[in-house]
Amino acid sequence: MNKKRLMCMALIVALCSTFSACQKAPDPAIKEGRFDFSVTYEVDGEIATVSSTYVCEFEESGWHLDGWYIHWNEYIEDSELAKRLEETRGYLLLKTIDDGEIYLDFNLSAKQFMADPRLDYNYETDEVVAVTPRLFIEYTYEKYEEIGEAYSEDVVVLESYGVKVISYEYDAPIENTYKNI
Repeated sequence: MNKKRLMCMALIVALCSTFSACQKAPDPAIKEGRFDFSVTYEVDGEIATVSSTYVCEFEESGWHLDGWYIHWNEYIEDSELAKRLEETRGYLLLKTIDDGEIYLDFNLSAKQFMADPRLDYNYETDEVVAVTPRLFIEYTYEKYEEIGEAYSEDVVVLESYGVKVISYEYDAPIENTYKNI
C-alpha cells in the first residue's frame, strides 16, 4: 500500500514538474527603468535632503511549482548612499539616548516601479499601494524586553525625537506589459 502511494506521489510530482517546465514565464516588455527620488527630512530642527536614482534591470523570469517569478537587479546609483544603506537596516538618522535607532526607509521596490503584475494592492480600494518613504525606530533587545516593542513607526513617537519626513518626490512607476500572462 505504501509503495503504491509513493509511486502515485512520484508520478504527480513528475507531471507537475513537466507541466511547469512547459510553461513560459512572463517577460516584461520594458526591461530597464531609472527612477529619480528625493526625500527631505528633519532631525532636531536641521533639514536635509537625500536624493539619487534607483535603477531596475530585468534579470530573469521563471517557474516554480508554486507559480512564476520575476527577478530584478535593483540598485541605487549613488555608491556612497548605496553603501550606507547596505551597512544598516535603512538610512540611519539618529541614535537615541534610550537605546533606539531611527531610520529612513526609502521603500524602493522594482516590483512597484516596473509595474510588476504581482503588485501589492489595497484590497479595500482596489488600488496599487503608493511608494512612500517611511520612518521607524528600532530598539535594542534590552529595550524590547522593557517596552515590548522591537520597532515602531508611530509618528508621535518619532516626532518626540524631532524626526519627520517633510517632503518627498519619486518618479512615477512605468506602465509595463508582460508577455504570456
